[in-house]
Amino acid sequence: MRKQLVAWQGISVEVPEEWTPGAIGADERSGYLRLDDREMPRLEIKWEHAPKGSDPDSVVKRFLDMLKRGRKGQRAEEVRRGLPLVPETEERKTVCFSWRGNFKGYGTAWFCKKCKRAVMAQVLGRADERGLEELAREVLSSL
Repeated sequence: MRKQLVAWQGISVEVPEEWTPGAIGADERSGYLRLDDREMPRLEIKWEHAPKGSDPDSVVKRFLDMLKRGRKGQRAEEVRRGLPLVPETEERKTVCFSWRGNFKGYGTAWFCKKCKRAVMAQVLGRADERGLEELAREVLSSL
């Protein structure tokens, strides 16, 4: 797989070269970056300024609760937390998760002490797509 580096508002990630920006938004308090392939959205990254000591567990819980209720054709029927997708570092305590419904996603969330942002990122795929977890691990580890 050939990769490219994509960066926006101080966040960078390595992704397959066929993924291109599908939606971008940011202001001084929050931001959003979505990368798509020819078929569908493949990566979403959201961030917002948060108080020091913000808990990534609460970011993930809020997001997964929203998915369980359903949004934009996504409704999670199965949710798992605590996956070993992205290694934790001293600077960044991560919470990793997956969900499955009409589509599936693998993601992570953390609070960045340096930029004071809560960040949530997920790699998306079709419900029957093979190899998505490995792709997500590779992409999310490059953030």
